[in-house]
Amino acid sequence: MPGIFPNPSAAAENFKPGDPVKWFVNEMEISPYIGKVTEICPGINKVWVEFPVGGNQQMDPMDLILIPPTAGLSTIEEESGYSSYDKDQSRKNFGDFQSNMDKAVKKTVKKASRKMMASRIIEKFSSNVMSKLSSDICDCIEEGFTNAQTYQKLYGKYASQCSDEIIRSSVEDFFLKLGSKKEYARIVFLQNSQDFDGFRGKKGDEAQDAFFKASEPEMLKYLMQWDMGNSTETSPTPAHGTSDKVYRKGDYIMSYNSGLGYAGLEKIEDVK
Repeated sequence: MPGIFPNPSAAAENFKPGDPVKWFVNEMEISPYIGKVTEICPGINKVWVEFPVGGNQQMDPMDLILIPPTAGLSTIEEESGYSSYDKDQSRKNFGDFQSNMDKAVKKTVKKASRKMMASRIIEKFSSNVMSKLSSDICDCIEEGFTNAQTYQKLYGKYASQCSDEIIRSSVEDFFLKLGSKKEYARIVFLQNSQDFDGFRGKKGDEAQDAFFKASEPEMLKYLMQWDMGNSTETSPTPAHGTSDKVYRKGDYIMSYNSGLGYAGLEKIEDVK
């Protein structure tokens, strides 16, 4: 049974038209008559109840006891009862309860539909981005790029589409699974003006200035003369810094910084 005492925190919304109730007069008395809820007024927290004796009355929901349906007691499907200022004021303040419930349900369903649609769009978008990113990483691996070079190449393309962490972790995962082990052989590193002697027949500062004003293919060709095929100094990572300019051709990686006046050449080799 719902209980023989009323709920001290009961509200009009806890009832619905047709509910069988009894009136809790006080601790010593409960009305012997079973009434039927005819209308609820949530705006003023009142409930209208039709009693066999006394007719339709406005009740405080805290004074009502909801009881099991009794045989012979018909259920009221629609709100009825007398018109009153209280009812009109309740509708003005709160609106029709059933209408508000219908609106709330529709709003919830609509919101859920939007979330589901947004989720599908995000999932599709993410799938397309990751598919393209994965394909580009594989292309870089086939071309012999290092993980650092792959990241530098793809960051500008995907920075606006996904986070830096996704780009980095994707590159690392693919290189861990697909990338062959590479090492970087140090060929030459020029940093003093006299190191550039002989470039275009010049010496010292003139040779150094001419070198950094030349095209990158010409600069690379000049540095390649130091590749004797017997370099013993290797590293698992390239030597160039983030502020260096990098030019690559085949397995050769040239890095240079005209502002600091140095240039270097490395060669990518498979780890034996």
